[in-house]
Amino acid sequence: MAKQPDKAHQKTQLQGLAKELDVLQYFSTRRLFADLYARAKESLEQYSYRAFAADLGYGETNFMHLVCAGKRNLSPQTARGVADCLGLKLERRTFFLTLVRFEHARNPAERSSLLEELADIIEKTLPTKLSQDQFTYFSNWDCVVIRELASRADFRADAKWIARQITPAISADKAQEALDLLVRIGYLGPAADGSSVLVRPHGDDRRNPW
Repeated sequence: MAKQPDKAHQKTQLQGLAKELDVLQYFSTRRLFADLYARAKESLEQYSYRAFAADLGYGETNFMHLVCAGKRNLSPQTARGVADCLGLKLERRTFFLTLVRFEHARNPAERSSLLEELADIIEKTLPTKLSQDQFTYFSNWDCVVIRELASRADFRADAKWIARQITPAISADKAQEALDLLVRIGYLGPAADGSSVLVRPHGDDRRNPW
């Protein structure tokens, strides 16, 4: 008979892994949970997406598999319970809940306001100060969206192409400004064909997340 997992120990392990990853390193809950699941899979024997969902308060369902695949999002209502399950406290809890709200927001003004809230939390929590470029990045939702877009296999560092991919729509000039900013910060770098590619995915550098 297969040994049943110690669910209390399993949940404690998950909280420890969440602390190691640090939610402040992420601007995508999908990436956060994909990384967290990958770490849990390495650490916990026979760990599954159903167990992952159960540990986060969703019962033994495939919900977290859909989240990691980018097919579902956490709701602001259930995010509080997830934050509890991950053991998130104080600024990191506030950051996580604000990030979930940001991912649900569709109004550009609301998205910009929520990004400023996220930037404020990071600036007050991390030991290093934000540069002007970094603050600009956090204050403009389109920069964050384009960074996520750059992780796609079909990404093209073409301002007109990028402008067509984003909703709400932005101008090609605005897309080019965001591309230039992402290169200056170090999120994008030159590819062999002279275009830009994502060179620093979320959470790659624990000491300096920028």
